[in-house]
Amino acid sequence: MRYGFEEAITAPEHTASRRVMEKSGLKYKKNAQFYNLDAVYYSLARSEWRSDDSFYIL
Repeated sequence: MRYGFEEAITAPEHTASRRVMEKSGLKYKKNAQFYNLDAVYYSLARSEWRSDDSFYIL
């Protein structure tokens, strides 16, 4: 999830990847180009993230 606080990207047609990002709490931000390929960007602000008392410290 650390990378997701900044941004996560995938191809628009990768619906399974998009679902995983959405279920993880990431929110769709924009369609864009990434190295001349179509991409969708998702992100999650640290202030929006809720800790579940996991072992990871941010």
